[in-house]
Amino acid sequence: MIAQADHLCELGPGSGKNGGSVVFSGIPSDLLAYKDSQTAKALIEFTEEKIVSKKTSPGGTSYRNITLKQVLTNNLDIPEIRFDENAVTAVCGPSGSGKSSLVFDTLYSASQNSLMDGLSFRIRSQLKKAGNAALDEYTGLMPAIALEKKSASGNPRSTVGTYTGLYDLYRLLYSRFSKNGETACPHYSNAFSFNNEAGACPDCHGLGFITQCDAEKLVSDPSKPLLQGAIDGSKPGKFYGEPDGHYVAALLAVGKKYSIDFSVPYSELSADARSIAMHGCGDETFDVEWNYKRGNVSGVHKMKSKWPGFCGHVEEEYTRVHNDHRAEQILPVMSNLVCPSCNGFRLQKERLQYRIGEKNIGEVTGMNSIQSIEWISTILAGSGSENIVAEIIQRLKYLVESGIGYIGLGRITSTLSGGEFQRLRMSALLQSQLSGVMIVMDEPSFGLSKSDCSRISQLLKNIVQRGNTLVMTDHHPEMIQLADRIKVLGPRAGKQGGRLIKEVSATEYISEIEKTYSQVVAAKSSSEVVLRVSGATANNLNNIDAQFSGETLNVITGNSGSGKTSLLQYVMYDSHMAGRPVKCRSISGFENFDSVVFIQQDVPSGSAASIPATWLGLYDTLKNIFAAEAARLKLPLKATHFSVFSKEGRCPECGGTGVIKTSMDFRSDSETVCESCNGARFRSDILNVVVDGFSISDVLNMGISDAAEFVQKNTTAAKAASFLTIADLCSRCGVDYISPGQNLSTLSTGELQRLKLIQGIASAKGKTLFLLDEPSGGLHPTDTLRLLHLFEHLVKQGHTIICATHDEMIRRAAANNLILQ
Repeated sequence: MIAQADHLCELGPGSGKNGGSVVFSGIPSDLLAYKDSQTAKALIEFTEEKIVSKKTSPGGTSYRNITLKQVLTNNLDIPEIRFDENAVTAVCGPSGSGKSSLVFDTLYSASQNSLMDGLSFRIRSQLKKAGNAALDEYTGLMPAIALEKKSASGNPRSTVGTYTGLYDLYRLLYSRFSKNGETACPHYSNAFSFNNEAGACPDCHGLGFITQCDAEKLVSDPSKPLLQGAIDGSKPGKFYGEPDGHYVAALLAVGKKYSIDFSVPYSELSADARSIAMHGCGDETFDVEWNYKRGNVSGVHKMKSKWPGFCGHVEEEYTRVHNDHRAEQILPVMSNLVCPSCNGFRLQKERLQYRIGEKNIGEVTGMNSIQSIEWISTILAGSGSENIVAEIIQRLKYLVESGIGYIGLGRITSTLSGGEFQRLRMSALLQSQLSGVMIVMDEPSFGLSKSDCSRISQLLKNIVQRGNTLVMTDHHPEMIQLADRIKVLGPRAGKQGGRLIKEVSATEYISEIEKTYSQVVAAKSSSEVVLRVSGATANNLNNIDAQFSGETLNVITGNSGSGKTSLLQYVMYDSHMAGRPVKCRSISGFENFDSVVFIQQDVPSGSAASIPATWLGLYDTLKNIFAAEAARLKLPLKATHFSVFSKEGRCPECGGTGVIKTSMDFRSDSETVCESCNGARFRSDILNVVVDGFSISDVLNMGISDAAEFVQKNTTAAKAASFLTIADLCSRCGVDYISPGQNLSTLSTGELQRLKLIQGIASAKGKTLFLLDEPSGGLHPTDTLRLLHLFEHLVKQGHTIICATHDEMIRRAAANNLILQ
């Protein structure tokens, strides 16, 4: 620590009465001449290279290597690899070649563990464990920050303002300098927090909206009567609309009193009748005669009951279960309405009376960054507010520099597009003002257009010039141009990857990418329009019209935040699910398809408790083959015994994981192969059941393509059909090397992305409309080329694809491009 100092002051020469004088003041290298100095004697033991004799300015050109030796994490096999300090290094290669294993599981993990070694036990206990990097030696590591690719939290309380810390600053500003007329604010800053009872609106609890049952969503088929399936399209609707249930009996009692015939189609009911059926009759009580039927039991039950309406019943249930997983079944029929008490500002009315510059805090957070800078630069909040205002302006400028200055500070983060959220995270890096830190990033170009990438690459360049080191995985040419060197892993994925193939310049690598781009062939255009959308208004869509051709590849493109996902998901897919136009004037064409499959852009999270065999629906076929063999041998084993998730068959020592975990307290858990099953994950009697020379553990460890051959040999064509179809899709996507029993947590982003696509495509029935949102996330251009071949295969089968993307290769391959501004 002393040797790294910019300036040194030593007191002494001894202690107590023999001390109290300045022995030396200056830079460490000059101290070595003072032979009477105790500190000098200690420093002499260090080599001259380790002594920093003068301060090095951030962004200086003096590079130092970060070196990793004998890296064996996951599928890696790299004898030695080096990364330059104060430089940008891009790690590239096919999806599954080990990029994330190198950058996150090794480089970042080793950096974090090295840093934690110097921290106290108490601090280490509060930090997230970074994992165990498998390597023999490292040098030159530094504190690291990881920015993995992820989606925004679904928490409705997380806004752009709270995420960036701007709302905290505004709360502080309003608690100190706002006024209600001539009265100064007497409240603490938590009185302006919608996440605190002191400030939150009591009606919406600080959410800004009230969740209510939407009658239009609940009534799934208006052509049917309420008594015969009009609301059967959802789980709550089917429950409350059961013809023999007491809720329908109560509705009939209401109809009898008010002379309303609820046996006619819902669409033929008057507005008053619909209101009564959906929203009830207040506190009025009715005499209900319920003719119940439960199996062979039937009878009549008479009771007095109020009628809150079908929507009222659904809302009562939602109130009970909204905090647990059961709410997911109710949400499809619910809508968020602006809270009439706080007008969406989330705060108590009294708090909204306090103003600065004629605006309350809710109105201020409703502005975007550009408007906010203009407003706050003109106000005179009061003496002492200068530092707060300066910090607010600086953070707003970071948002503008990140290219998201148009987004309101009150916008919920989960409504941001993938590219917008990516840039929001970048703005946090800008405001950190860190220096001497290594930043590792997973595909910073994800969700960004070409122009967006240029802006972000410049921001990252500025961050590196402060004296930071950047290591990233990416394939976008605009982002690759930023790199000083490219480390290419490969040559392929999985067990055939994990090696450092070469190191090249950005120019050389971009040239290789362009060669892959040149292999793209545009899909044949179709003159037949099969889907039309008119007056789309979701989020920032400005009353747009769009049309898409059938049996071909259609692409929706445009800058990040232009409304691609809004059109694809919140207009087209939601309209299909609702059976009516949603956030648009009209939509037609779904009748041209037997099914509609939507695959969203969120990358599925890998889980140690999930494997491709269960995720893709392959496991039942495998279990049934071994169960049939057990039955032939007259063993008391069923299909469930051959599941690693079943207590009946899995190894009792390791719980079916194949490893024994030992808690290391302040380190990541240590894993050793289970001695009981030798990593096979099953009990010995289960492993003794062998088919064609393979146990269930052997088959789970095969590649999916090899497992498909095993299935084809050992079961009937009919039983193997589903497995072989999915295996064929895996082969076309280039992930057939993945083992059916491999934990999803060990898969790369690109591998998970393709498995998600396969899962969605396999669910299609008949002539299908595929709605794909950023399907090439995490994919190398060669992987994207495979994906385009799969699209071509689907189109030839008569399917239609509409894809929202920035990917240059998919755009080139499209027959039709819809560009949003």
